[in-house]
Amino acid sequence: MTVAFPQYGPAYDTPIETLADEPDKRHEAGESTESRDWQGALDSGMLGLIRKDRLVEAKEGLPACLSSSSG
Repeated sequence: MTVAFPQYGPAYDTPIETLADEPDKRHEAGESTESRDWQGALDSGMLGLIRKDRLVEAKEGLPACLSSSSG
């Protein structure tokens, strides 16, 4: 099932849906999400992977992207 995120437009529905659980995982681990460069992580290749339907690879790579972008 696809969830719509109208505030971002349909081009972002799949990326947001694919990666939406990452902030919850970070909070459950006691980490802050505010110091993370979410846009930088997406720009680092996550969107490209998602657009190529490489969703598992995108999910697996996101934590490393966010770790390297922490402030």
